[in-house]
Amino acid sequence: MTALLLAVLCAQAPEVFVDRGETYVRMGYAQGLTRGVTLDIVSAQDSKPLGTAVVMEVWDGLARVSLDTASSAFKGLRLARPRAVSPQPAPPPQRQPDVAPPPPPPPVVPGPGAPPQQLAPGRALHARVQISGGLVDARRFIIYNLDNFDWHNCKIRLPDGRGYDRMEELRAQSDEGIMMFRFEPGMAMRDASGLVTVYCSEGAGRFAPQF
Repeated sequence: MTALLLAVLCAQAPEVFVDRGETYVRMGYAQGLTRGVTLDIVSAQDSKPLGTAVVMEVWDGLARVSLDTASSAFKGLRLARPRAVSPQPAPPPQRQPDVAPPPPPPPVVPGPGAPPQQLAPGRALHARVQISGGLVDARRFIIYNLDNFDWHNCKIRLPDGRGYDRMEELRAQSDEGIMMFRFEPGMAMRDASGLVTVYCSEGAGRFAPQF
């Protein structure tokens, strides 16, 4: 019973986890975090203080952090806690001075009535796309370049209209993983066929996602 209770508490606590070399905590704007805030890092087993972490990027329920040396060296499960006294009130997210403007749209985007075959000019790309399971904030979109040439300046559109325009290069016969929360909503029309569309400088393609 004690082990079960500990598992439930850890599942609900602001856990610290690592994905593709980046460290995240399950806290965000909803918990009052803002960029530059310092968090206390403790052991999930006995709440022993380990060190601190500085918030680098913030989303609604997730934040990317930089751990200090002591927290990074700890091998067990770590939890994050906000400090009792914040250095200053957290400003609203929309007032951050470093918010980047929305990226430009792809060179050619199918219109609402256009058939699926109308893609960006160039050769047809060959790929496999996959969406990992798990919690929403921790899910990843993975794309595999099955061609024998590299892709450049790629833009990805999910079936629900969300998009990602920051994949500068994907080498031949390699893959790239993108955290799902990095896709921006409203980048394209919803795809009635449920396909993922990829536009690159070399060409374009449409692929059925695997789950």
